[in-house]
Amino acid sequence: MKVLIVDDEPLAIANLEHILSDIQGISVVGTAKTGLAALHAFEARKPDLLLIDVDMPGMDGLSLAHELNCRGRPQIIFVTAFDRFASRAFDVEATDFVLKPVEPVRLGDAVERARQRLLVAPIMNAVHDAARHALPAAPDTAQTPEPDQVYWAKVGNRALRINVRNIRRIEACKDYVFIHTDQRKHMVRTTMATLERELEGTAIRRVHRSHMINLHDIQEVIAEGNSRKITLTDGTEIPVGRNFRDRLRPIGETRPPHRTDSPSTANSRPGEQHRA
Repeated sequence: MKVLIVDDEPLAIANLEHILSDIQGISVVGTAKTGLAALHAFEARKPDLLLIDVDMPGMDGLSLAHELNCRGRPQIIFVTAFDRFASRAFDVEATDFVLKPVEPVRLGDAVERARQRLLVAPIMNAVHDAARHALPAAPDTAQTPEPDQVYWAKVGNRALRINVRNIRRIEACKDYVFIHTDQRKHMVRTTMATLERELEGTAIRRVHRSHMINLHDIQEVIAEGNSRKITLTDGTEIPVGRNFRDRLRPIGETRPPHRTDSPSTANSRPGEQHRA
């Protein structure tokens, strides 16, 4: 992980460099003594994480963080002697806030938190982008609002109307799927591949061979080694399949080629979606 240190005090910079040298996987790619110099260094060296003092002459650390959030949203840890800045630091979505004098263990914990956030950042950015595109445009006040998106589920000899916005998640079970809504769970004989096609353009996205979720129900994304899982607002944990992470990539981003056995192919056979 590449780190840029921003502080107007040379001794503070030297102390942070010393502490960071003992943290595995960290590379200090530069230092800066002013906010303006930090912006130039950020553009030139593309750090993953910035350690920023708050009280600096000219552009202070908070103003610098605002500017950085407009240029790529790196991870930011504020390192300062003044705890009165803490609440304002999190207003700019800082990863952590560490007080001087800096304790190595405390800074190590903050760096690890930033590392974990970096691991899940691509998924979260993709989720936000996908959710934004899934939402219908705000209707003109002079026009009739768009009707709710509806999925007609075939349950036995009935066709059941389900508002898509009420779908929390969908799980596969052999030749059936269970559609979990706010009120109940519906068992429907269909395949995940078919559901993908029928729910295209909605906030329901497939994240695993056996799972689809409502993007608006995501509470957090957790990285555990090379694996990822999503926690929904009701506490349910859903694994993110390695072959499905690119499904959440921002629109327009280059996508790696799918394997020939991708579950999104049109000729998916009933029952194949339940494999892990």
